[in-house]
Amino acid sequence: MTAPPAAIELVGVAKSYGQYRAVDGVDLVVPHGGLTALIGPNGAGKSTLFGIVAGDLAADTGRVLMAGQDVSRVTASGRARLGLGRTFQTARVFERLSALENSVIAVRAADKAALRVTDQPRGNRRVVERARAGLDLVGLGRQADRTAALLAQGERKRLEIALALTARPRILLLDEPTAGVGREDAQSFIRLIGSLRAADQDLTVLLTAHDMDVVFGLAETVVLLSLGKVVLSGSPEEVAAAEVTRRVYLGDKHAITPAAAPAGEG
Repeated sequence: MTAPPAAIELVGVAKSYGQYRAVDGVDLVVPHGGLTALIGPNGAGKSTLFGIVAGDLAADTGRVLMAGQDVSRVTASGRARLGLGRTFQTARVFERLSALENSVIAVRAADKAALRVTDQPRGNRRVVERARAGLDLVGLGRQADRTAALLAQGERKRLEIALALTARPRILLLDEPTAGVGREDAQSFIRLIGSLRAADQDLTVLLTAHDMDVVFGLAETVVLLSLGKVVLSGSPEEVAAAEVTRRVYLGDKHAITPAAAPAGEG
């Protein structure tokens, strides 16, 4: 059986802001069904690269491919229609609506149903059932009627994942998914993503994270960025043991291991 093409492939991708080279000729392959983590110090180019993959930013040069299809000129919404879902470092939800109402809107958007200002947020029974199932999937079933603004930060992150999953994406981009949450919520997130991938082995995940417990608890491949370039790509153990990781990411006085990782990039 022929292996499926890479879920995401970047070829010679570069992006500059004036004289500043944020991303500098990046080649990257994210395999189908895998979980890849982007790490690096502040200013390494992670956010810019993530935006290019999502379609929020256009690369100056290079190509972006999804499942072998060149999407370099495809918008973020177009990439979403092709099966790419994403979350943001700061959860983007409708704060005045309940978790269920947020989920209903996401379901209707995924179904490409037109939304009018006169529509009732909860929609019809079939839509509500799908919306509730999405909340159950991320452990928010009991919080369905709670206003999003009143949810804890970790719960808001889960809600955003539920919204992203309603379109049944083949590729899920998670931007700093545990930013601003406590250790217990971070560990809960690791279990959640693990369960989602166990239930759907074709789901590809690309994440950026400051939290090395999350990176080493989930990733199969870790990509280290520095000054806009990929300086190392390998298994979590290989990246943790590499001298270049200590030098560009933590500094010479520190070591990084999957069992005892720092909480942030500094």
